Amino acid sequence: MTGVQTCALPIGGYPNAASKAIEVSGDLYYYGKNRYALLDAWQGREELMAALEAALIIRSRQPVSQGAHAHSWSRVADLLREFYRRYRGLSEYESLCRQIGVEQGWPYEDLVDGYREQEDWEQALRWAEDGLAKLPPESRYRLHLEEVRGQAVNRLDRPAEARHQIGR
Repeated sequence: MTGVQTCALPIGGYPNAASKAIEVSGDLYYYGKNRYALLDAWQGREELMAALEAALIIRSRQPVSQGAHAHSWSRVADLLREFYRRYRGLSEYESLCRQIGVEQGWPYEDLVDGYREQEDWEQALRWAEDGLAKLPPESRYRLHLEEVRGQAVNRLDRPAEARHQIGR
């Protein structure tokens, strides 16, 4: 996905196909039907999926309210999150954190959860700390990152770091 700079990629002779598909998929999302029909329909079609991923990332670069009382995220963010859950691994999540983690917050949450599931505590700690350093103070994702950070320092047997965390 890296290196793609535009969401106006022509697909099969149709310029802006990914952007148009995202707009049309909004009808399904808002009416509560299969929210991920676009992902299902384009599955296995690499050219379409690459353009869709690029378009979703570009649309997700706008910062969203991450406060505890902010309403749920956008349809675009929801579709991108499901895209990554289905088709991308942890290294791609790392790249996504670098691209839109600060603006969206949830890529950090998913990434540290992935490393926690694998019991890769060094990476879980690294990315939890990265998110904590970069996310806004009011971000609802900070609490989860703090929890994973505490669990990681405990599992890595770093009591001094755990005590420092408690003393904050």
